[in-house]
Amino acid sequence: MDEFYAYDSTPTGDDEVFYEQTTMERFLTHAVLCEMLYEALDELSDVERGLMVLKYGLTGFEPVNTSKLATIYNPDSQSLSTIQYFEQKAFKKIRHYFMRKGVFGI
Repeated sequence: MDEFYAYDSTPTGDDEVFYEQTTMERFLTHAVLCEMLYEALDELSDVERGLMVLKYGLTGFEPVNTSKLATIYNPDSQSLSTIQYFEQKAFKKIRHYFMRKGVFGI
């Protein structure tokens, strides 16, 4: 139980100010952000969501590289630019979702 109340110090900027956050607070922050990420994924198209899940291993499997994704999604042309286009669209939507929720402004 004591491990949840051990404090970690993390630098937050050039002014060397330290922000203390317990391990439990970090765990809860991580859990909330993960939940929000999955909510953001729900706003993507099926193709965008599938690409993000596969590329970043969001279902617990090994991440898949872009060239392998190209063969999965378009075995005839294997267009990397198409995969990169959908990935960029997905990231834009995810950033917009987090900005709407006030998490951070990217």
